Amino acid sequence: MKQVKEQEEIKTNKELRKYQLTLVDILDEFVKICNKHDLTYFLLAGSCLGAIRHKGFIPWDDDIDVGMPREDYEKFIKIAIEELDDKYFLDHYETNKYMHLGFMKLKMNNTTAKSGYSDARRDHDGFSIDIFPIDYNQNKDSIRVYIVAHLSRTILEVIKVRNHAMGFSCLRHKIISLPFFLLTNHRIQRIANWLYKIDNKKKHINCAIYSNIYHYKKDIYPYDVVFPATKVTFEGKEYNVYHNPDKYLTQLYGDYMKIPPKEKRVSHEFLELDYHHGMVLNTKEEYNKLHNGK
Repeated sequence: MKQVKEQEEIKTNKELRKYQLTLVDILDEFVKICNKHDLTYFLLAGSCLGAIRHKGFIPWDDDIDVGMPREDYEKFIKIAIEELDDKYFLDHYETNKYMHLGFMKLKMNNTTAKSGYSDARRDHDGFSIDIFPIDYNQNKDSIRVYIVAHLSRTILEVIKVRNHAMGFSCLRHKIISLPFFLLTNHRIQRIANWLYKIDNKKKHINCAIYSNIYHYKKDIYPYDVVFPATKVTFEGKEYNVYHNPDKYLTQLYGDYMKIPPKEKRVSHEFLELDYHHGMVLNTKEEYNKLHNGK
């Protein structure tokens, strides 16, 4: 029994490693466009932690997170829609009317990473990296920031509930969201983006990511912690991270160099990983046919 368990673990680790390296291919496509057009990006969260602590992926990690200053994030959207190879798909509310997240994903066509709730979603299940917008912020303790963080997340749940057969996080969100059911998905996303950018002046002293899974105050940092970017090694290549990754990771994780016990190592639970099939959007004409009616 022990031998069978060990063999299964070895097989699982090999599959995870293959998947991780495919995500690096997606990351490199993203970085290629950023470098070509002089756009700033940073490895974030577990990807930054992996670079600092492991010089690559955290061994059990199965995603890549990156962030971009808002102005570069919006430039990237316009450029990527025109320049992306047909191998990739930019999943953003301007390209997918069912998108319910406050950030975008760069996905690989002809692949499937199916999770427990994939069947409920009307979505492209390809392998992906997450790309977050970074906005400016004057005072992370202000009531305005609280409203931006919570209201934007709440109204985006309307899209999730309406189009993906998922429930609200809590009763409060359900009540607040009711008027927004009268709006299109695209309009809801525009309102959420307006909220993110409401405090967006470069003279402000902080940089904030409102759209991630962490409590919003954990992802608001002084400008000089973020800029200018510094280079680190990740999977044998050089990528950007925040200027002061120690302060960033300490605020996010505490003692980040300490390896957590096995039971606290978080990863997604994929039911299916397929490298040769999945949704394919071969041309912009086919894409527009699938995703009309914003």
